[in-house]
Amino acid sequence: MLKFAMPIILPHIVALFNLILKTSTFPYIWKISKIRAIYKGKGDRKDPKNYRPISLISTLSKLFEKIIHFRLYSFLEENNLLF
Repeated sequence: MLKFAMPIILPHIVALFNLILKTSTFPYIWKISKIRAIYKGKGDRKDPKNYRPISLISTLSKLFEKIIHFRLYSFLEENNLLF
């Protein structure tokens, strides 16, 4: 849905991300994740060991974190600060 609506909502997302950076306030709701157990596809469905946890978080949170990661990594790489 974000990809489809991107031409329309991009200026608003940019403004939101810039506000987050300017105020150093990460939205609380973006910090909340929902954990779901997903069946691995083998073994007894009644055995909890045959499930793996999946954490579901906000898509905007993931996008923001990827942008920050890319910026930090690029900065560290350009300044030879990577170990």
